[in-house]
Amino acid sequence: MDLCNHLISYNGFRSPQDYADTFEILKEQGIFDEFLTLRLKAMARFRNRLVHLYWEVDNQTLYKILQDNLEDFVLFLKKITSFLG
Repeated sequence: MDLCNHLISYNGFRSPQDYADTFEILKEQGIFDEFLTLRLKAMARFRNRLVHLYWEVDNQTLYKILQDNLEDFVLFLKKITSFLG
């Protein structure tokens, strides 16, 4: 999210309303597609849950997310790298 906020600020894109909106802005600019944007927004929501309601997150859910969604980071980096050229 920090990297997204930096890109938004540096390029003069509109200001995000919240963490998830940073991904929406980069989608609006053609950097992310709909699929990745939805995945990253879900990640931001889960991050908020971990930070603010961590006692509600069970170990099995966390383990499953870590096993099934690590490719999202690879895709994120590919899109950012492509944008930066």
